[in-house]
Amino acid sequence: MNNITIRQAQESDIPVLESILLDTATWVSEMGQPLWNAEDVVWEKFSKSYQVGDFYIAYADGIPSGCMALLDYDPFFWPDVKMGESLFIHKLAVTKTARKSGVSDALMDFFKEQGISLGVKTLRLDTDALRPKTRAFYERHGFGFVEEKVMGKFHVAFYIYTLSNSAHNIFVYGTGNPAKLQSMRDCLASLEVEIIGLKETGVTIPDVDESGTTPLNNARIKALAYYAAIKRPVFACDSGLYIDGLPDNEQPGVHVRMVDGKRLNDDEMIVYYTAIAGRLGGKAVARYKNAICIVINEDEVYEHFGDDISGEAFCIVDKPHPKRIEGFPLDCISVHIDSGEYYYWHDRDNDAGMVFKGFQAFFRRVMAERGAI
Repeated sequence: MNNITIRQAQESDIPVLESILLDTATWVSEMGQPLWNAEDVVWEKFSKSYQVGDFYIAYADGIPSGCMALLDYDPFFWPDVKMGESLFIHKLAVTKTARKSGVSDALMDFFKEQGISLGVKTLRLDTDALRPKTRAFYERHGFGFVEEKVMGKFHVAFYIYTLSNSAHNIFVYGTGNPAKLQSMRDCLASLEVEIIGLKETGVTIPDVDESGTTPLNNARIKALAYYAAIKRPVFACDSGLYIDGLPDNEQPGVHVRMVDGKRLNDDEMIVYYTAIAGRLGGKAVARYKNAICIVINEDEVYEHFGDDISGEAFCIVDKPHPKRIEGFPLDCISVHIDSGEYYYWHDRDNDAGMVFKGFQAFFRRVMAERGAI
């Protein structure tokens, strides 16, 4: 099977969409089963019914090989279904060279995943009732036939797929940091939740202006921005670092990586914070304060900024440990306040345990309020 990836279309992908749809229309017509006319698959025409962001493109080994449009409202074919109650698929297309490559199956699986992440109860589609192979394909993917209707010159078959209630327990973690993503997965491993990262959504995420003055401000800003982009349950976290002995105007706070308008990389962070420790006698007592914001939809937002999800006091020192973990540069200059062992080397299970329990308790509360447990 080819390496298949799927991502949301952007404005620059319009020619790609047109090419995939035209290729599909051409080879299906060659088989004596015309589907769309060439003039039907130009953006000027179908942009009247769709936005670019409705489309997802499948790439097989990096080559555009299929596409589909996903909508949360379809009043023409499903007038009795309210917006947001279901997810609808249209314009499913696979190029001739990608036939039997797994692209169509991958698109259908992605369709189901999107429905689960959005928390809808059903997936719905309509298709030509006189295409038995197409209908068999959808039925193989678990879609149940509902009815047939004659709509103008078309015979339309309607199908529904019912999703599991486990949809309520899938969250997107708003981070591009692999270490942080894995850490949160480890934290919530004991709960019936699935955590995926921003990259796994296939959506292009815009830059977020983290202009908040507190960890909770920034967590909220990020979560709302990510939700606006991906339209699925998402959460974001933010931390503030506070160091004893530094004046207020020098406290890192929420700008741990930002110094004088520059974003520091891991190496630069180590240099900067060891210098601070040096100024304060070789070590300084510090503490992270953490916040989290979960956005389920425009009307459901959950937040927490408390000591139970914040770290214990530790010391930043001016002599780094020779080993480090990518994405967590300060661990190699942080030592346990009692044992004096570096956090890179020290068994942090007890320290992380309290924070993990705080995040676990928060997620349990959110899931309970949503009826997901």
